[in-house]
This record gives sequence, structure tokens and C-alpha cells, in this order.
Amino acid sequence: MQSDNVYHLLYRSFKSDYFDENEVGKIVASSLLNNTHLGITGILMYRDGIFIQLLEGDEDDLLKLYEEHICKDKRHHDCKVLVSKDNQTRIFNGWSMGVVSKNLLHSEFPSFFELIEQKLEKIDDDELYEDQLISFLRKFNKSNPDLSVSPQRP
Repeated sequence: MQSDNVYHLLYRSFKSDYFDENEVGKIVASSLLNNTHLGITGILMYRDGIFIQLLEGDEDDLLKLYEEHICKDKRHHDCKVLVSKDNQTRIFNGWSMGVVSKNLLHSEFPSFFELIEQKLEKIDDDELYEDQLISFLRKFNKSNPDLSVSPQRP
């Protein structure tokens, strides 16, 4: 089910009035139930009202999930795709959904959030920013195998 060639979909959104901090656990639990059988892996980051999520899997499955479920979820709004492309390998292989802890986001992810803001401001260098975002996640995962995310294995 999890092939060597994988599609990456990275998006950013903002929390809505329907969201409270306890919702992150519910989102992860829902992801585990819905994504595992589709071979979708990824990571969810939440900081200061901003969600960033990387999903990995089959392109059709990811686009359907994004359009039919994620964008319609009332817990967030203004979904913006940052990366949508084929890649040779998964970053979070074997993880149904990982969650970056709040403390780690503040210590190691500020530069990642800044990179996302730069990407949103400069559309002309799209491919460069996509590669930088994916590269950042790869390096982060490799340098923090035990601390970075809470593994949720299928």
C-alpha cells in the first residue's frame, strides 16, 4: 500500500472560533481512523492559531481528503496549499499521523513558520520554497527521531 513514489500535500490554515486546544487530539484520532487504511502518513503542527499539516500518500486520495474533508472542517479556515507535488520518498514513513509538541514548535519550528510566510509572500519562487519546506521536514525528522513527533503507527 505504501509505494516508493508518494504525493506530498502541505497546507496551512487558521483556527476558527469552533476550535479549542483540546481539538488537536481529536484531529489526530480522526486522522488515525480515516488515513491508515488509505496509506496516508504525515505530521500535524499547531502553533498560535496556525495549523500546518503535511500529508503523504496517493495523489487522488490526498486531494479528495483535502477538498472533501479538511477544507470543510469548521475547526479551521483559509486553507492554503503550500506544497502539492510528487516525491520519491515519504518523510514520515509508517506514521499514520505525528504531532509536533507545542514546546518543540516554539524551539525548533520558528524558522519553518517564517519560511512558510515567505512562501506565501513570494509566489514566483514556488518550486524553491516547496523544496525548502520538504527539506526542512526531512532534516527535522532525522535529527529528532525520538522527540519530534508522537508516533502513531498503523
